[in-house]
Formats: sequence, C-alpha cells, structure tokens
Amino acid sequence: MKVFYNKLPKGWFSVSGPNYVARAVDTTGKWEFVNWVQSFDSLPKFIGVAEKVLKEQCTVVVFHNGSWTKKREEIVG
Repeated sequence: MKVFYNKLPKGWFSVSGPNYVARAVDTTGKWEFVNWVQSFDSLPKFIGVAEKVLKEQCTVVVFHNGSWTKKREEIVG
C-alpha cells in the first residue's frame, strides 16, 4: 500500500480546518482509503486506520506527487 499526502489548493479548506488530504492505495490499485489530515503529525494515525481498512501494510508515503518519499518506519516508527 502506498500513501499519498497532498496539500490542498488554497481556498479548498477553512483556516481552522484540515489542509491536507491523505490517500492510501492498495497494491492492486483497485481499493483506496482517503481522509483529511491536519498535519504531518496526523499521518501515523491515518496509516494505522488505512492498514486496518485495506488489510495491508503501508510501504511508502509519497508527499505532493513525489517531492519526497518516506518509508513506513520513518513515519510510524
């Protein structure tokens, strides 16, 4: 499973609300889990939920369409 973590364009969110969207996609590419996250610190919790929903372990997290990639261990610990 890969997790994509993208900042939303300005105007798509309120000042106090979430400003990132995280999308987990399984290895087949057929199933995905999407949710709002407020910061990078929210990613470990998102990954935990996504792994339960998709019944698959996360492999990498890709930020903003490839500007950086991190392994699961770097985020979840």
